Amino acid sequence: MAALAAACGGSSDEGNSNPPPAASPTARGVDIATRPAAAAVTPVSPTVPAPTATATATTPPAPTQPAQPTATQPPAATQPPAPTGRAVSVAGFTFTPRTLTVPVGTVVTWTWSTEEPHNVAGPGFNSGAPTRDGRFSFTFSSPGSYAFNCEVHPVDMTGTVTVQ
Repeated sequence: MAALAAACGGSSDEGNSNPPPAASPTARGVDIATRPAAAAVTPVSPTVPAPTATATATTPPAPTQPAQPTATQPPAATQPPAPTGRAVSVAGFTFTPRTLTVPVGTVVTWTWSTEEPHNVAGPGFNSGAPTRDGRFSFTFSSPGSYAFNCEVHPVDMTGTVTVQ
């Protein structure tokens, strides 16, 4: 055992009077000079920091206004106002309305559905022979005052269209 203890650099109480060998590069049978150095260990942090968001201030674009439709006025001398249709009805022995004022180019339509036959006539227009059910239209293309009547009932059924 003393030999084993001496080989390992230890001492034995069994009568070994030799002092323990001094530390040498070959202590314990390993040549320290040729032994590879331990690799440097860099400690790893147990938590990984979360990525941080970087806020950058931006100016939002100015709101745009929707395009407003532009009203265009037709030249007064070149375009007359759009004509509108007007209606005259016959009830019993009366035109309703009896008087109308309309712009040039207006179409006036007379309608009737009665027990008695009727028609409508005026300067430059006539609906024809009197009927119980009728419809007649005329376009007033010139300014003026146009008196109209029913030819069967000329005294009671009268009216006027004024064209401007």
